[in-house]
Amino acid sequence: LMEFCRRRDLPCIMVEEQRCNGDRISSTKIRAFIESGDLESATAYLGHGYVVQVEENGRISAGIALPKPGRYASRVWENGNSHAAEVTVREDARVELPGISAPVLLELERLLPEQEG
Repeated sequence: LMEFCRRRDLPCIMVEEQRCNGDRISSTKIRAFIESGDLESATAYLGHGYVVQVEENGRISAGIALPKPGRYASRVWENGNSHAAEVTVREDARVELPGISAPVLLELERLLPEQEG
């Protein structure tokens, strides 16, 4: 890769392999964590929370992966302020944001257990 870039006068920076808990970090693993609802592991591998943009229609903008449908403990960022919120990600990649007007940034923190009843 470095030779390819050098011949084309393109910048190239080699980054050493990164690890988390002894495992090699890869986008494939991060996507799998997000898609399965394991946001704690995704956050550990990313080095920060998984943030998505929620459009006016409630749909999640394409990120690296769509989170598993379910209820999430989250942090909502709107108008320069943030607050904790519980949100629901639906099968159609829309988010239910009770009392919140989209568009907003949403940091998904963890998948909550299913409610019984």
